[in-house]
Parts: sequence; C-alpha cells; structure tokens
Amino acid sequence: MTGPDRPGPSGEIFQAPASDDPALVGPFDDPIALAQRLAPTAQVMTCFTDQWMRLALGRVPAGTDMASRTDAADPFIAAGGDLRELMVAIVESDAFMYRAIGKGETQ
Repeated sequence: MTGPDRPGPSGEIFQAPASDDPALVGPFDDPIALAQRLAPTAQVMTCFTDQWMRLALGRVPAGTDMASRTDAADPFIAAGGDLRELMVAIVESDAFMYRAIGKGETQ
C-alpha cells in the first residue's frame, strides 16, 4: 500500500509532508537504512519526544503542555538523540511536575 507519506514499491520515500529535509525524501536500500536515515532528523526526534511525553504524563500532551514539549525536545535534539537528556527534560518539565486538577478531583 502506498500513499503520500508511505514508501513506494521502489523503496523510496516520496511526498513527505511539509518538509524540505533531504533525509525525509528519496531512495533507501532497506528498513535499517531507512531507520538510520530518519532517526537523526528533528522531525522524528520531536515525534519521539511526543510519544515519551504521552507515556510519562499518562495522557496526550495538549494545550499548555506544548511549551513543555518544546522544552523537552530541544535538549534531546541538541544532544543528538540522547535518551537520557530526553528523560531528564521530561521529568523537569512543568507538564510533568504540575497538572491541573481534573473535573471531580479534589486537592
């Protein structure tokens, strides 16, 4: 199955949405080469940050969490994808340390 953001039958990424990053468009040899090519990109590291934040927070980050998402993604990207940096940044984020009291909850 192919589509605008799926690999084509010739082993090629095409029509990557809103990206001029050469790592996100073009041919690749196998799944390992694809992973090695995509992993160091800021777009993939930001997605990785989103998934780790979702798991750490126990909810999908939204609204006011977006500042914490950026605060967590920036050092992770700057460290070249060092997972330790991401974990520290997430637990130091406002979204992780503070949360709004939900409907029906008490302090």
